[in-house]
Order: sequence, then structure tokens, then C-alpha cells
Amino acid sequence: MPDDLWWILMLFVHEIAGITAILCKSLQRHGALLCNQHHTLKRLVLEIDNKVGIVGILTEAQRGAIDEATHQLSDSGDYAVAFATVSGCMEDLGMFVKDRLFAMDNGHRETLFRLSASAILKLVDGITAIVAKRTEDNEAYINAAPDVLPHQLVRILPCDFCVYLQRHRERLDYTFSNEEIENIGHQHKVLCDSYRRQPDVKSSIDSFDDSAAYHDAWIGLHNTYPLLEKFVGGLATIFPGTSTVESDFSVVKYEKNKNRMSLTDASFEGILHVRQYRRMHSLKV
Repeated sequence: MPDDLWWILMLFVHEIAGITAILCKSLQRHGALLCNQHHTLKRLVLEIDNKVGIVGILTEAQRGAIDEATHQLSDSGDYAVAFATVSGCMEDLGMFVKDRLFAMDNGHRETLFRLSASAILKLVDGITAIVAKRTEDNEAYINAAPDVLPHQLVRILPCDFCVYLQRHRERLDYTFSNEEIENIGHQHKVLCDSYRRQPDVKSSIDSFDDSAAYHDAWIGLHNTYPLLEKFVGGLATIFPGTSTVESDFSVVKYEKNKNRMSLTDASFEGILHVRQYRRMHSLKV
């Protein structure tokens, strides 16, 4: 029979896992961009910080001042959490936890706090280490997410954007003519000028951040800057996760159950196409 320490630890892990599940689910949505993913992971660390009271990123001076009797330091040395805030977070879980913490002796209580603090700090270390791409030396490639939303593009100088275009020139030649490639750079310059000179355009663009959906951020702009939007739309494409494929397997198992194993491939294909009708009908073309 598990003891009180085990039950409290499991309830604490369940609470943190609930926060993680809600935010990570948004990473699997259709149309997610790399910048959306980076923003969501930063928000996840912030949510855990608000819940448990994690301190970081620590400087060398702050790291040296950490009292290990009252705080737990992460393996990376970048974060720390006070046992008092872990205790407060656990007491928020309800009377079941609060009563058992009160009845627990000091030795078991300290063990519980250290285990919980260590687990949460390992989670934060792991989240902050997640990157979409790595260099040849397996180091984090911080600038992996391309700038594809209007509020990101207006921060790029036109001369730097020309370098950006040149980097993708070989790919662009398959889709755009030389005149169109030149117009992509021109439309970016016009966008930057409009952002600086027209308050309504600036206000509209600034109303979005890195969590914005691609189509939402470009509403009202894609007709004015069609080539620019088409160019960055290609950069915005990311590889899907395995969740969509796993979902397809679930559909297959549901439709072709043990009582329908004699379905021909043609009939089965028709059933799957019918299921996709609403999704296809909702697409904007």
C-alpha cells in the first residue's frame, strides 16, 4: 500500500502534468508555426513558474547565493525553487494533502519537497532545451524559426530582407519569375514604410504576437502584399507531428472493425473520403 508521501507526490505530478497537457495540445493544431511552438514552450515555463515559484535564469552571483537548505538548484544551474513555495503549491491541492503534510514528520516532509522540487526543475530544464533544429555540432539553433508573420517582418531591414531572399533564391526560381522575386523585396519595403507612417497599420500589426495563427495575422494584408505573403507562406510550412498519423490509424480501426473486415479497398476509401468532407469544405481557397 503506497504511503502518504507517494500519494502527495502523485497528486503534485498530476497537477503539473495537467498544465503541460493543455499547452502542449496546442502544439498539435493545424497551421502551427515554429514561432508558435517556441512561444508556447516559453508560456509553459511561465505557467509552471507561476504555479510553483521557480527562480531563473540565475546569474553566477545568484547561483552562488542559493541556500541548499531552503532551495533546490536545477542540474543546469539555471533555475532554483524554494521548498516553501513547493509546500504552498501542495497545500493548494486540497485538505487531503494539507492534513497529511501536517501529520508527516520533518524527515519525510523534507524528502517529499526535495523530490518534488527536483522533478519540476528537471521538467523546466528539459522544456527550455527543446529546439526545432540543431547545428552540425548538435547545438541549439536559436534562429531556426523563420520570420513569417507581419509583426516579425517589419523588424527586418529591407537590406537584410534582400539577403534573406538571396538565401532562398534557388527555391524561389522554381515558383517565381525574376520580376516577382524583385517585387517580393519591394512589397516588404512598402510594408515596413506603411508600418512606420500609418498608425492604423501599425496598430493592426502590433495586435498580434508570436502565438498568432498565420491566416489571422495576414487578414487585411494578403491582398496588398500577395507575393510577400506567398513567399513567407512557403517558409511557414512545418513538418507535422505523429499525432495526425496516429489519429488516422484510430479512424481506420474504428471504420474497419471486426464486423466490417470484408470491406473492399475502394469502399473503405470512399468512407474515409466522406469523413474528410467537412474538413475539406471548410478550407479557404
